[in-house]
Amino acid sequence: MALKNKRKWIFLPILIMALVTSIAFALARPTLEGGLSSAASPRNASSNPVDKRGGLGSGTLYVYIDAGRTTEAPTNPAEIYLVLYGKLYYFRIAGITEYSVGQTIHIWAHYQDGNHLIGSYTVGPGGTIDFEWTIPTLPYQTEIKYKYGLNLTGPNPSWHFARRTTQGVGITLVIPQVPLGVLGATSAVIAAYGIKALTSKRRLFSK
Repeated sequence: MALKNKRKWIFLPILIMALVTSIAFALARPTLEGGLSSAASPRNASSNPVDKRGGLGSGTLYVYIDAGRTTEAPTNPAEIYLVLYGKLYYFRIAGITEYSVGQTIHIWAHYQDGNHLIGSYTVGPGGTIDFEWTIPTLPYQTEIKYKYGLNLTGPNPSWHFARRTTQGVGITLVIPQVPLGVLGATSAVIAAYGIKALTSKRRLFSK
């Protein structure tokens, strides 16, 4: 009888640990998500650039998955385009008023506190510029902002941030219909295993 009780109580700490972990992450998740949403807002990111010589321009960024520019890339609730690393996308900046039609300007990608020249393009009717670019491989969820203008070091203002940005995503482990993701699923498995072990031992000792 003593052996039965000893084995029975072995699994109780496992069950308690799994339940406490799940509850803690469930309570902390809204706070974490709220902080991420605020930090990822394109309005906040573009209106406070690292280099104060530039500012939010009139041009709006659009990202497409096809060369005909008919299907836009998906966005998150903050209207940031979600793009895959290593994939070619088709871009358009429309509504540029800072530069005249026929004028050649540059486009830069700004990420990880650096500026990377994408190319030089001529402003078309409606203040529109079309270009193609392959998203580089970066850390997960790196936000990429887009600058357009004449140069990065000239007099104010020599460049502007396009409205809207992109955020890189990759293939990650996702377990659908599990609110707490991998951790929640792991806790559930541990709890289920503990319950199964307890009930199995009860049937064994009852024989």
